[in-house]
Order: sequence, then C-alpha cells, then structure tokens
Amino acid sequence: MEHSFELTLEDYTIIINALHYYKKCKKYPEFSHFDEDRINLLRDKMAYQLIPSPYSNPKLRKTS
Repeated sequence: MEHSFELTLEDYTIIINALHYYKKCKKYPEFSHFDEDRINLLRDKMAYQLIPSPYSNPKLRKTS
C-alpha cells in the first residue's frame, strides 16, 4: 500500500523542532522508550523520505 503525505516544508520544520524539544523533556514512564536514539532515527527517516540520498539512508546508519 502506498502512503502519500502532503506536508509543506513549514509543517516538516514544525515536526522536526517538536522532536528536538521532545528529546530534552522528562517523559512519562509509558513513553520512556522514546529515547534520544529513537527520536533521532525518526528524524533521519523523515529527512530521507523528503530528500532521498544514499548518504542519508537511515537503514544504513551506524548505531552507537
């Protein structure tokens, strides 16, 4: 099934900024598994979908 999202660059920027701030805030226990690495991976996946590049493919990202 093909998914299509119609986000503007402004929408994308709002989401990226929200993810950045979410990384820094204290989370309720049921959301504690959304750690910095998981949020960064989501950010990278979104960026890759917006502008695909062999250098930014999150599936090829080295994990720490």
